[in-house]
Amino acid sequence: AAFNYRFWNWKISGTYNGASFYDLFGPTKSSRKGYSLGIHYKKYIVYDEPRTFQYTASLRGYGGLERLPDFQNVTVSFDKLLAFKTGLDYKYFKKSIGAVDDEKGIQWQLVFRTNYANARFFPRLHTNLDYGVALPLDHSSIWLTNSAGYSFGARGEPFGAFFFGGFGNNWIDYQEVKRYREDHSFPGVEINQIGGKTYWKSMLEWTLPPLRFRRLGFYQLYSNWARIALFTSVIVTNVEHGASRRRVLNAGGQIDFRIAILSSLESTLSFGYAVAFEKERPNDKKDHWSNEFMVSLKLLK
Repeated sequence: AAFNYRFWNWKISGTYNGASFYDLFGPTKSSRKGYSLGIHYKKYIVYDEPRTFQYTASLRGYGGLERLPDFQNVTVSFDKLLAFKTGLDYKYFKKSIGAVDDEKGIQWQLVFRTNYANARFFPRLHTNLDYGVALPLDHSSIWLTNSAGYSFGARGEPFGAFFFGGFGNNWIDYQEVKRYREDHSFPGVEINQIGGKTYWKSMLEWTLPPLRFRRLGFYQLYSNWARIALFTSVIVTNVEHGASRRRVLNAGGQIDFRIAILSSLESTLSFGYAVAFEKERPNDKKDHWSNEFMVSLKLLK
């Protein structure tokens, strides 16, 4: 069961064993056992599209938990949690006529979170900075995506740690197609497989000129274009603690096909592949290789 109530900049929501239909189709799960009640506030400081600057704040309580609300594969030792989050988000992306995606611009985010569990606070702070420049090639760009975070809680406590891994797309989906850009994603390893008290992460991405199709499909089901992106990333966790520090590299790509259904309904079919490499892990002096293949159909816009 779930409810949502919105009034101007405010939103109140609650769940009881909250579930998602899309959890039936793929590795990413948002369903959680237990109950929750929360309030969320969002205010635009600047709203002059494509330039926006917004402030958000939320407070949410959980009970009957078995896993962390933000990290599906991380179990918890306490079933009650109070979570507070506030942040700033500035975005200014631009694109030229005929583009299928943003081609240049900047986005900056600063987010503070704190979890309260078992009479203890677990504060965390992280920031993201994304910057893109257009190339001389038509509708082609280079993007540099950066993220860094610090947890003020005890080392090894899941309530105060960051976790990463996976493309994040489900086979049937409704969210953003380019999930590999998100701060908690790291294609090539399992979801939430990499974790730590502190982290630094950077990704270099090349978006190639789109492929446009004149005849691919049928009258009521066809593809207009395909977008190809190649990327490579590095992540370092537990930066300040040499004994538990981890360094992981990856390289991969994603191709998105825009599909028109009945001429006016648009969906996106995506394929992605990435390979990850870690030379040594703490207490394990062996090289580790892993890979991930992703296929996802985002229904409608």
